[in-house]
Amino acid sequence: MHILKNLLSFLSLTLFVACGGGHNPDQDLVDGVPRSQSVGDEKFVTVDSSDQLEFGDGTLSGVGTVRFASDLESVASNYHYKLIFSLEEGTELTLHSHANADLANGLDIRFKRVGASLQVFGTASGVTDDWTSFFKDINATQAMAIGIDVHNDEPITHFIFWDNLSGAELLDSAKDVAGGPGKGYGQNWGLSLLNAFVNKVEKGEPRGGH
Repeated sequence: MHILKNLLSFLSLTLFVACGGGHNPDQDLVDGVPRSQSVGDEKFVTVDSSDQLEFGDGTLSGVGTVRFASDLESVASNYHYKLIFSLEEGTELTLHSHANADLANGLDIRFKRVGASLQVFGTASGVTDDWTSFFKDINATQAMAIGIDVHNDEPITHFIFWDNLSGAELLDSAKDVAGGPGKGYGQNWGLSLLNAFVNKVEKGEPRGGH
């Protein structure tokens, strides 16, 4: 009986160390980033030290690339992103999803302002699709609020876009075009700015179905 009690105590201690006494490196990264280095509630790290970014009040602007500290659950995961941003003439904002730590080998959604129009491109594995025609009703001279579903658990990643100001669905890549450009192969996400201004970004559960 004494031996059995010692064995049970050892097993209990082992489980405590394995399950409760360790640490989560992903959470360590989030906790290690100062609150001033965030867009909305999403903390970030800069990818390139030469970036010229301005932040500190929950917004992000300038030129550069950031990777968000809270990574994606898995490569084959689905998420909904909410972006509120503004673009001046000729400036750009790119959302990176399901990418490597350097934000390569993932899915890139690029927004560019030309006059009052918003150009939109999706890129994966070196292939780019032009989705601009589906965004013809967006007024790029004012702040834009775009919702994006990214379903990376399908053979070709499925994208759905909404105009969050009007509530209208803008594009469903499974219905409106011949699929998408490809897939993402990582668990990181981030933004690249070319003189863009980002008011807010959120990541959450997908809004639409497959």
